[in-house]
Amino acid sequence: MSGGGLAVDTGLNASSFFEAVTPSDDTVLTGVRALYVGSMGTVVATNSNGVDVSFECPAGVTLQISPVKVKAATDADDIVALY
Repeated sequence: MSGGGLAVDTGLNASSFFEAVTPSDDTVLTGVRALYVGSMGTVVATNSNGVDVSFECPAGVTLQISPVKVKAATDADDIVALY
């Protein structure tokens, strides 16, 4: 990501549904509004155009992205999808 910035939550509306995410090259996610990353590491996410993007995340960050996949190459832990 150029500029070194992260998409960090500063006002995300409360999510009424959320679930743990297990990184996988096969699992397709639908309707995700954001990802909470509990433990630091890299999140490799696929966007709706099929492009993989890596996010270097500190612990406790919320990425305001809507990925269709969180790839197996992800080494961050405790990831939660917010819907």
